[in-house]
Amino acid sequence: MDRRCAKLNQAAQDTGTVREREAASKAIEEAPSAIKETPLLASLQSERQATRDLRKAFAEAEARNSELTTMLENVTRKVDQLSELENHELLVKCISQNLGYDGGKPAAACFIYKCLLHWRSFEVERTNIFNRIVQTIASAIETMLQSELEAAEDLRKKISEAEARNLELATNLENVTRKADQLQESVQRLEEKLSNSESASQAKTQEYAKQQEVLQTMWLQVEEANAAVIREREASRKAIEEAPPVIKETLVLVEDTEKINSLISEMEALKASLQAERQAAEHLEKAFAEAEARISELATELENATRKADQLHESVQRLEEKLSNSESEIQDLTFAVREPESEEKPQKYLNEKQQENQDLLVKCISQNLGYAGDRPVAACVIYKCLLHWRSFEVERTSVFDSIIQTIASAIEVPDNNEVLAYWLSNSATLLLLLQRTLKATGAASLTPQRRRTTSVSLFGRMSQGSPQSAGLSFLNRQGLTKVDDLRQVEAKYPALLFKQQLIAFLEKIYGMIRDNIKREISPFLGLCIQAPRTLRASLMKEGAQANVVAHWQKRFLSLNLCSLLLRRECCSFSNGEYVKAGLDELEQWCVEATDEYAGSAWDELRHIRQAVGFLVIPQKPKKTLNEITSELCPVLSIQQLYRISTMYWDDKYGTESVSSDVIANMRVMMTEDSNNAVSSRFLLDDDDSIPFTVEELSKSMQQVDVNDIEPPQLIRENSGFGFLLTRDEGSPS
Repeated sequence: MDRRCAKLNQAAQDTGTVREREAASKAIEEAPSAIKETPLLASLQSERQATRDLRKAFAEAEARNSELTTMLENVTRKVDQLSELENHELLVKCISQNLGYDGGKPAAACFIYKCLLHWRSFEVERTNIFNRIVQTIASAIETMLQSELEAAEDLRKKISEAEARNLELATNLENVTRKADQLQESVQRLEEKLSNSESASQAKTQEYAKQQEVLQTMWLQVEEANAAVIREREASRKAIEEAPPVIKETLVLVEDTEKINSLISEMEALKASLQAERQAAEHLEKAFAEAEARISELATELENATRKADQLHESVQRLEEKLSNSESEIQDLTFAVREPESEEKPQKYLNEKQQENQDLLVKCISQNLGYAGDRPVAACVIYKCLLHWRSFEVERTSVFDSIIQTIASAIEVPDNNEVLAYWLSNSATLLLLLQRTLKATGAASLTPQRRRTTSVSLFGRMSQGSPQSAGLSFLNRQGLTKVDDLRQVEAKYPALLFKQQLIAFLEKIYGMIRDNIKREISPFLGLCIQAPRTLRASLMKEGAQANVVAHWQKRFLSLNLCSLLLRRECCSFSNGEYVKAGLDELEQWCVEATDEYAGSAWDELRHIRQAVGFLVIPQKPKKTLNEITSELCPVLSIQQLYRISTMYWDDKYGTESVSSDVIANMRVMMTEDSNNAVSSRFLLDDDDSIPFTVEELSKSMQQVDVNDIEPPQLIRENSGFGFLLTRDEGSPS
């Protein structure tokens, strides 16, 4: 560029010289002809020729200069355009981001205005900056519109799900309401039946039990509906909170060109679409608000249904109380009709004061009175009161029914082992005291046996389903007549029936506790049987669970025999070694714990002990059938021995099981015993009977001294129970 400027200056200087020469040449031409003939003529002509050449060169240089000037202008214009485009791109890139606000003013609009004003874009006739800005704004609006459309679609889906759930809840509510109405109608029918006929008390009891189950089901449905309404309400509120904010628009003034107009039209269409989507979103929000209001109405209806169910539950309880009173009256009338009138009755009817004392006793024992040392206070207080009131000697009394009903109500918690154990100890202690005190006459001792089936109407629903043990039927056993010689009373039928009911409670409570413990330990036993090594290794890694390992190792062994007989992977040499190690630990524990705590636990494991001994014994092929059945495994049946022998496999040393001759002899013996249904079974039976008798219970318990029992606070200050504060010499100790 500098060289071109120097050439242009040189050309200007040459132009001045040429003009001087032209002037000189013109003067020479105008001079006289004489002068033309001078010697200078030749030089002038040559100079003229040089001037012509120089003029020609100057014209060429001037043309070249014009061309270079044009090129320079073009280059400068292109450089300016590139710089302008670069600035435009930077501006568009900047405003495509969210610049926010500066003192309440949109930062992007201010920035665009300053740039356009500085670039003098408003004064030019042709520029694409306005198109780029409009395109950027339109693209941003389209992106935000798409986001809002997606958010609106999500909200629409959530509202649809909420509406579907509301319909489902409404259906459930209608079902609950219909069931509540049905229950109310059933209760009304039961009230009419109760007022019309007292002879159908047992059938009504069963129907009331069914109504209780229906009411419990209703309670569960109401609670589930309430939980569902709460979850839907929270989900709806969360969906509203997560909805995108309203998009704010920013108007940008642009030049009125055709392209800008088309972009503006497109932007207006986008705005209209956005407005339509906003209206749709508002409609959806309104529908959601209506749905939420409907949910609130459903919740109110659920609360009303819950309140109605509570009222029905109270009505059922009142009817049950009326039914219990009716049963007592019917029983008293039955006794009055069936039993002959006796001339010598210690106490025929209880006076009003005694009835109040009996009610106070029932109220007192309904609480947890605890223990005095190792003696249950409730059992001792009941025994002393009944003995003092001579209730065992009367033929008609309602105190026994009241006590039985109190105990029955207290044990209606099948999953609470603490409460069940409390009443198990009270029932056992009271039964022991009655066994040592009551003396049944010939007629009275036979009466309960004849009427045992009729007593179900009084407490059948409390004892149904519990295993009945023949060992507890002590009324006909002569070995259980040991009583205290200091005080014996001749028991009448109500007292003997009371003993029979206590036996039923003892069986029922024991069965409930046993079933609870079974449910508690069954998952752990299953884990121990499935993978004993894995379970033990995983538990031993946790130091805090070391006691758990020791606790459950002693409990899965009794079921491991069934595992050996059913699963081949458990009938292996290594598993036998593992179980034998556990048995050795258990044997050591039984020796250290003494018979007071271990009892016959070691003898009960004789089946698994002999089976494990067979698994780990060496040289099995050399053993004869007589040695196996007589010496090694005398307790196991031939079916069990055949099962273990055929399923045995040595995963450690690869040894074989018993010989094929022994297997064949076992098969022959099983064929001979195939007609015996009992002997054909190879699994141990699960004995549900109570593993003790009243005689064993009486021998295992020490003498109970009821004289120094401190009366409960509720009856201590009552004068009617003053006998509890004095020592009764006639009571057993």
